[in-house]
Amino acid sequence: MNQLFNKSSYSHQYFYQNLISSLIVVLNLNGFFFRAMSSNAEEINETFQENRGIELSDHNNLILGDKSPLVDSEQSLGLTETVTEEAIALYVPNQAKNLPISALRLKILNPNDQSSSREILEKKILSHFPLKVGDHFNAQLANQGIIQIQDLPFIRHASYQIVRGKLERYVDIIINIELDPLPPDSKPIQPTGVLVTGDWGQFPLLYRNDKVIVHGTLSGEQGIFSNVAPWFGNAPQFSNLNGNPLPNLPNSTTWSESYLETGVSSQLKLNDLLTVRGGLIYSLDYSFGTNTYDSEETALFGEFQEQLIGVEIGQTRGVKIPWSIDANIGNQNYVIGTGFLIGQGTESGGQRGVVELNPLTAFLDTAIVKLRLGDLKLHGFYLESNPLPQPPTKTTLTGLNLEHTLANQLTLGFAYIHLPFSQISTREGMNVYNFRFWWSPQNSSQGLWLTGEYAYETQSKFNVEANGLYLQIGYNFDKTLWKPSINYLFAYFSGDNPNTPNQYEQFDSLYYASNWDLSDNFSNFLSNSNQITHQFSLTLQPTNNLSLTMQYFLFFTPQPATLLNSPLSWGDLGSELDLTAQYQINSNISVSANTAFAFPGPAFGRSAGFGNLNTWSFFGLTFNWSF
Repeated sequence: MNQLFNKSSYSHQYFYQNLISSLIVVLNLNGFFFRAMSSNAEEINETFQENRGIELSDHNNLILGDKSPLVDSEQSLGLTETVTEEAIALYVPNQAKNLPISALRLKILNPNDQSSSREILEKKILSHFPLKVGDHFNAQLANQGIIQIQDLPFIRHASYQIVRGKLERYVDIIINIELDPLPPDSKPIQPTGVLVTGDWGQFPLLYRNDKVIVHGTLSGEQGIFSNVAPWFGNAPQFSNLNGNPLPNLPNSTTWSESYLETGVSSQLKLNDLLTVRGGLIYSLDYSFGTNTYDSEETALFGEFQEQLIGVEIGQTRGVKIPWSIDANIGNQNYVIGTGFLIGQGTESGGQRGVVELNPLTAFLDTAIVKLRLGDLKLHGFYLESNPLPQPPTKTTLTGLNLEHTLANQLTLGFAYIHLPFSQISTREGMNVYNFRFWWSPQNSSQGLWLTGEYAYETQSKFNVEANGLYLQIGYNFDKTLWKPSINYLFAYFSGDNPNTPNQYEQFDSLYYASNWDLSDNFSNFLSNSNQITHQFSLTLQPTNNLSLTMQYFLFFTPQPATLLNSPLSWGDLGSELDLTAQYQINSNISVSANTAFAFPGPAFGRSAGFGNLNTWSFFGLTFNWSF
């Protein structure tokens, strides 16, 4: 959900012709290779590092160099717990977009009955999957990884599923593999895909040969939403001093939103070290009816959310310490950690609509370089925001992001962010220092987990010194009926202290991801600034394809607040109860229903101008699909 009154707004009316031209060149190169390279497929029967290669010395079992059978059960191979039952994914790909990965699980669909070296199998398969623990989910990269796994001679079939992560705001990836009991010495790659066979059952694979992989993307979401007593039944008081069009908002509103995203991504492997990638994704959004902000009753908006071209150089297989350097430019998504500060570069609302579905996330004119050395990652980035036209809040960001994962149980991260230009006076020249971690002491989705983040902001012109942090602790009972998961979150965002006129302490939440909207209703006017939040959550999973979540929030302000330019005393803002049910029809389609009840607190009663306030109720039903 988008904070129209608090978050950045500015128009960006152009996108790069040169990037489109560059991408067209890449796609034309792909077309050249379609025929030129299809008859010269390379064998992909690689050997394991350090003489631990796979060899065929038995027609019944694929065995390792130590003569032990390859696999005996559906194991996670040291990544997570054993995967013992057929599970339907709890997320479709576009629901998981940009969420960090807390674990990769390997599931063998046709194990044999003998013991085996799981570590070798794990390394072999996962070395062909480009996403790692701590990375942010990207459907295009996941699809390319599955293709590369299927190219292994001992793999008959491979697929992936997305499930709830062992930490909140994370996902886990299950890689399902079916072994070939009679693997060939090599598996020549023949051209295939929708463009070759005409079989749309192969979608999203459009074309592939031994050098080129081209995937399409098609996803969308439709939703209908309703408010009863929005803004606690007193919309004029929330807006009468700042000109927002809330005074005419009726006591109940109903509206619909939908979006469609379609595009293409391509990968051209020039040699064992060098790969060129490109992508185009277009988003078309439609809204009808009066939403929470009394925005335009009909909004139709479209723009390219992804226009990028990049190159990757590295060696990720057959070496003791895998390494890679990935550099790309264009419109694209970028997330630091869980999106606490950086996660959403485009703002929804206004003439763009879709304030609830919020599919627009990309930053503009980016340049990002990613270095990976084993489990160590270092990113350098340049980003431009894509806000609404008014008020003008265009901002550019540069910085470094460092992250290290230890044994898939502990991740430590640090980011330095500098804002060299902003049309928001307190942002321009700001420096941000960000520290974060997540910890789960067991290689399993069962058990304890802990995560946290801290950000310190400083700027000399207005003597800015602001702080924001959160700590969250949870426990997953995955071996208990309905797999309950409980957690508690404490979040603090500093406010400006009126007793220090020469210093500005208001925390700026920058471009946080929508999963950091703390609640459904209060998040419409609280933007993670001058705010203390307690969140209590319970998630149940009665079946593999049904999850139920209850969240209860308590809100406070640490400093006297000016809420939407209306005075608001410090103290108890109120509470909210959010209930969500999500049903997974299959791995591509899901349906979600949610409701929220916000209860105003005594802080409103102590503030001039606020009369009787009612409970703010919200209802939503969404249909999500992705192919």
